Amino acid sequence: MFYRLSFAGLALAIATCGILNVASADPQLPLRIIPDAPPGYLLVDEDMWSQLMDEAGRHLDRARDAFLHGHHRTTALEFHKAAIMMKIDAAHERDRADSALLRSAQELEHLAHSLLSGQSTDTVDNIDAASSRALTALAAHEHAKAALAWKQHHPRRAGRYLRSAADNLERASYRARSAMSIATADAIRNSRVLSGKLIDDTGYVIDEVGMGIDAMGHQIERFGHAIMRPLTERR
Repeated sequence: MFYRLSFAGLALAIATCGILNVASADPQLPLRIIPDAPPGYLLVDEDMWSQLMDEAGRHLDRARDAFLHGHHRTTALEFHKAAIMMKIDAAHERDRADSALLRSAQELEHLAHSLLSGQSTDTVDNIDAASSRALTALAAHEHAKAALAWKQHHPRRAGRYLRSAADNLERASYRARSAMSIATADAIRNSRVLSGKLIDDTGYVIDEVGMGIDAMGHQIERFGHAIMRPLTERR
């Protein structure tokens, strides 16, 4: 599967995250003929793009740190960069009109504009709440990608997405200052163990993978039900 990016979108991604590291792509993947991209676009292999899964979260971390130091322009820039990564992912979702990922990216851009205007009254609690919603949306998106990759018999890809989903759900809980339930903590821990087996492509049981992916999806949905409500109210 390939991601279709405009030249502008790819330039922003490269400026944001650095050049894609082609050499670190999975060496066991067979060479493939890359289809021609439409004029004005480039195609990026999904396995290469997945190397950037953590970038949105890193920019959210940098935004928070900048805000605590009173650097509102830097905070806005980091929110904008996180929103770029999320919009690229949202562009490949089947139902963009109801995409929590896209709505959350728009919320980050709204905060960025407010900060740049010099009229922001946001507090660190507002920043953390928006970041928690963004991380929850990312976790849900990555969980869906993990489920699809498993269905399409790509265990390594499924493992990478599942691990990132678990990481982002944990970060979202931390930013929301929400006490993590035992069930959520168990799902995160089990997903990390399972993702390691999938990435190594060994040691897992078919039924175990399906149940593990389902358990993570249930916990993301459970956590996101409350945390995403402010986004639906903005629509």
